[in-house]
Amino acid sequence: MTCSTAFLALDFGAGLTSLNWVAQAIQTQSKALLSADVGFEATAPERLHATFVFHGELLQALTKPQLAQLHQELSDIVKESDLEQCELPFKRFELFPPGKQNLIIARFEAPKLLVKLRRSLWRCCLKHNASLKIDDEWLPHVTLGKLQASKAQLGGVTVAALEEFAPKLPIMVQGLTLLGTRPKQLWLDWEEAFQFREPQQPQQPQQPAANSIETSAASSTAMTMAYTASDPDAMQVASSWPLWSHEHSVEMPVQFLTVCDPEHCYFSGLGAERVWGAGKALASYLSTWQPQGLQVVELGAGCGLPGLVLARGGAFVTLTDVPWLLQMLEYNVAANFSQDDVFRPYVSALRWGNAADAASVLQAIGRPPDLVIGADLVYREQDFDALLACIESLAPRRALLAVQRRDVALEAFISRVKHLGWSVFSQLIAPRVFLLEVFPPVHLKDTDRACFNLQEAPEQRCQAAPAA
Repeated sequence: MTCSTAFLALDFGAGLTSLNWVAQAIQTQSKALLSADVGFEATAPERLHATFVFHGELLQALTKPQLAQLHQELSDIVKESDLEQCELPFKRFELFPPGKQNLIIARFEAPKLLVKLRRSLWRCCLKHNASLKIDDEWLPHVTLGKLQASKAQLGGVTVAALEEFAPKLPIMVQGLTLLGTRPKQLWLDWEEAFQFREPQQPQQPQQPAANSIETSAASSTAMTMAYTASDPDAMQVASSWPLWSHEHSVEMPVQFLTVCDPEHCYFSGLGAERVWGAGKALASYLSTWQPQGLQVVELGAGCGLPGLVLARGGAFVTLTDVPWLLQMLEYNVAANFSQDDVFRPYVSALRWGNAADAASVLQAIGRPPDLVIGADLVYREQDFDALLACIESLAPRRALLAVQRRDVALEAFISRVKHLGWSVFSQLIAPRVFLLEVFPPVHLKDTDRACFNLQEAPEQRCQAAPAA
């Protein structure tokens, strides 16, 4: 039976990286660090968390209106608390739980403001039958892993040697997020809506911008203004996200402009009207590449930001999505690339699992792509097979998928990929965002072709890919 528990957890951003390092150190040196002949299974990086409010399977039982009402009240409580992002003070490493002591946890102090917020959220959940009555007390901790030992062996374990691994930098709480199995009856924002307010920074005197930056920014803005003037009712600027600094070529724009069509307000119901966290993280990651000449296909492109970044860097990019979202992609391409730009991205319909759509994309680009990319595509388990079938039909050398951490879905996707004989690697590239690097079976042996533009040493990554 599939576990469908869910829980609100503290959002540490990238702050759990240091704890993951401790967990891996214990796993590889368990005998030396624990002073006993025992094994230790570290918690997978994507599953490290600190539970805030436990829901069990109660969210799955709520109706759509009930779930929407609960979400609204919880997000209102977080907003009204006006909490700033804050440090969670580290206390110690210890064995847990009392009596059994077969887990190693990193324990933290409980700041009074967080305790107060948790109590309010728990009571709200209790009112909506979405939490347990016995969940009143809170012990902030992160489970690093499980000891592999008999009861007799557990008695000799000590964690005193772990004190030297105590985090040297503050572990910051940026907000809350829903982990575990998210309720499938209604899509809701369980991340951005539960973020704490950023700490106020002292104002710095403004520095005059470099001429090259001003010129480039003016050029990019002028392009959008001209497009708007030609069709004033067609679009509005929805968001802009800075990607480039003065350290990059002055020929690259300071920012990409993403637009949405107000006449197609249903974009907002599909989550395609904005650039989500995983898309920003993937775009930032790709902005350091030198992708000249690569043939790239972006799946479920939405606003298309990651693909636009690669196209600006000299890649030949095809942006794909379902047919009713292509008009917005066309707007975004037009806002950032001129008609005669050789690297202007091509826009095409591609419904996952639709062989005709895949064949049309391949025919247009002339050969299988070097790379398939996508952001925030891994969250509905019922879509996994169609997504993987789509990637396989394009026969890329590899795929890069950015996903905001959703424990159960992420774990299920990785398991499914491995079950099909594919190779997959994961790394944290931004707060809450994992990058999955996926190699279809047909290219597992073709390591020379698969290893290009990697951020790590290519020889290390190639050796990590198992043979087919």
